This record gives sequence, structure tokens and C-alpha cells, in this order.
Amino acid sequence: MRAWDAVTGERIGESLVFPAKVNAVEVTPDGRLAVAYGTEPAVLTPPQWRDYV
Repeated sequence: MRAWDAVTGERIGESLVFPAKVNAVEVTPDGRLAVAYGTEPAVLTPPQWRDYV
């Protein structure tokens, strides 16, 4: 999975690899990245994404 800044079009951070297909992605109000893959959830807090939320 890759993320880009919607304003500048620049890539944010490194590619993230999950052990199954990513089904959904959402940025939470507090700046974390919630990812659903396969039947599992993950909540990530990459520092470089906090500036873009």
C-alpha cells in the first residue's frame, strides 16, 4: 500500500506490505491510519503522516 499527499501529489513514507489483500483504509480523526486486510485490522501511527491529516 502507498500513500500520497492529496495536495502536492508527493508520496508519503515507504510502501507498506500486508499479508493479505487490503480491503479498506481510513485516516482517523487523531491522525492514525486504520487498515483492514483479509479479516484483520491494523492501526498505524507513522510520524510522517501526522503532518498531512
